[in-house]
Amino acid sequence: MIWELRAEGGPGASNPLYCAPPPEPLRPDNTEPGARKRDSVRKGDAGWPVPELQAKLGILVDAKLPVTGVFDGATETALVSFQTGRQLLEAGAARGVADARTWAALFAASPGYHGMPTGETFLPAGFRKDDDATMLDFNQKLLPANVNYKGLVVTELDPGGGINTCCTRSPCHKSITSGTWTVGDENIYGLDTVGVQARQVDLYRARPNFEPCYYLVPQLMVADLPEGQYEFVRGAQLFVVTKDSVTVTKINKHDTKSDTRKYP
Repeated sequence: MIWELRAEGGPGASNPLYCAPPPEPLRPDNTEPGARKRDSVRKGDAGWPVPELQAKLGILVDAKLPVTGVFDGATETALVSFQTGRQLLEAGAARGVADARTWAALFAASPGYHGMPTGETFLPAGFRKDDDATMLDFNQKLLPANVNYKGLVVTELDPGGGINTCCTRSPCHKSITSGTWTVGDENIYGLDTVGVQARQVDLYRARPNFEPCYYLVPQLMVADLPEGQYEFVRGAQLFVVTKDSVTVTKINKHDTKSDTRKYP
């Protein structure tokens, strides 16, 4: 298992912190010309890929240019300076517009990833109803929170591993760690539903000599880019079952949020 749960008291403890990532995160190659595909943006635009544009211009033109995700006058000035210095306008680039020709020059001058999200925080949205009443909905908020990433597509992946102490014999409940969302206003996306359905929980609780158990599922969050999926944070989902309640937790190095539902 590639995950090390860092928690006082072990899995299911009251203060789980985060799961440490492996040393080599997903980073697709974006140095080839065919990978440099970004939407054209201009003054007045906001959201992705403006943060990437501003970060590259900050390296190449103006170190004081802030990364906000909002294409303002300062961004336009820095972009025109870059286009002028690289003779892009004479080559047909649109003045003050990050078009295909300009993006190609930006990636050639500053390859690699810049202005990317660094993580996410969690916003519990309440337990579901009926047979899903033991499952908790979460919204997620992309970080840095002061950078506008609206329009970026993010996906949750299962990196493998996990622990299920609730299932003592086969067949066991299978992990489902997946989902794709488009980031909306205030960098919020979701819903992500975490947990096990009530009928399965009832089977666990009905066992003779039942003891509290847990289900730990690693997760990997990536940004979906034309050249591939860029990993920006790893975490885990923790589902703890006791005789009279379930507790659902989402964990990463930036945040830990949980909620508990008691049985009637």
